[in-house]
Amino acid sequence: MSQKPNPQLVVDPTTLVVHQRDPDELHFFRSPAKACGYLEPIDVEENEYSATYDVSGNRLRLVTKLQPRRFLFGLLKGNAEVVGLVPEPSPTSRGELGDLLRAFLSQRGQPPPDDATLDELLQAAVAREGYIS
Repeated sequence: MSQKPNPQLVVDPTTLVVHQRDPDELHFFRSPAKACGYLEPIDVEENEYSATYDVSGNRLRLVTKLQPRRFLFGLLKGNAEVVGLVPEPSPTSRGELGDLLRAFLSQRGQPPPDDATLDELLQAAVAREGYIS
């Protein structure tokens, strides 16, 4: 049974779309901070994610970095590996994101109209899958 898009749903302007390689899936996050907090550094290092986009279709690159942290109730200092984002130098990839969203929706039995805009595709995909975080 296919789920119809919620016409009341408004996709957050800070939404990130992350394309996972295996299995071939799209993940939706409400913000860059939520994506970075959810994704694991080991998966980023092993290239489990092939692309990351903002709602405008701009590509972002997932990276890992060391961040100072306190452990054991603040008694010990150390570094923790965390996920970060950096902009890709390439131009906007609206068409690329649109193609991914079209394929994603079609694979789930909800093919979008040929004239659907990127905003409409994002709304339908988020309504279908929901946000991870």
